[in-house]
Amino acid sequence: MMFEVAGNETDFLILNFEYGDAVMQATFHSRIPAPAGFFGTKGYILINMTHMAFKVEMNDCQYRLVDSFEFPISNGFECEMAHECDCIRKGLIETPIMPWNTTLECADMFDKCLKIC
Repeated sequence: MMFEVAGNETDFLILNFEYGDAVMQATFHSRIPAPAGFFGTKGYILINMTHMAFKVEMNDCQYRLVDSFEFPISNGFECEMAHECDCIRKGLIETPIMPWNTTLECADMFDKCLKIC
């Protein structure tokens, strides 16, 4: 669904999977913080900035901090570029972290999302 509120465009998307539902909300054309949260039955993970995280916190379902990670990264693509260079040095044509078939599955899911929006 698309809404226009005070000049901001916001999308909401609910994806139903066999193992649970995923809910996404994104706002465009707005200068707001860009955190991300992943919530489950045993707790949740908070990422301070979706596109260039430098801090990740894991919490249990009682809101207690279980673990936290900090990364000295100055932009959102350093980790990806370092991994890519490592794969090239090893002669790999595909990353074991994100194989091509997983990329195709994601692209298919995104196409389905676009059809319903």
